[in-house]
Amino acid sequence: MKHSHHDIFISAIHDKQKVQVVFFSKKDEMTVIRQCAPFDFGPKAREKAQINRYHFWDYLSPSGPHTESLEANQIQSISLAGESFDPAAIVKWTPIWHVPRNWGQYS
Repeated sequence: MKHSHHDIFISAIHDKQKVQVVFFSKKDEMTVIRQCAPFDFGPKAREKAQINRYHFWDYLSPSGPHTESLEANQIQSISLAGESFDPAAIVKWTPIWHVPRNWGQYS
């Protein structure tokens, strides 16, 4: 059975697995491929339009590591990258996640 992008994303959050995401970058106006840590699925905290988005930590952005928030229609594929990540190395704030997870103090 083929797993959906959403299923892979949610599973990767729980398993603390990096993903490779292929998406259309509105800023760059082109398709890009990034290795990311999956963060959360839900609306941005400070956005009036409560659109559910996929939130990632983008390790390989040319502008440096940062949070990438994508609407579903921007994503072409999500696959496991075969590497784990440590939330402690990324999460430097008190998180309020939409997707429950067991990340210890970073949950």
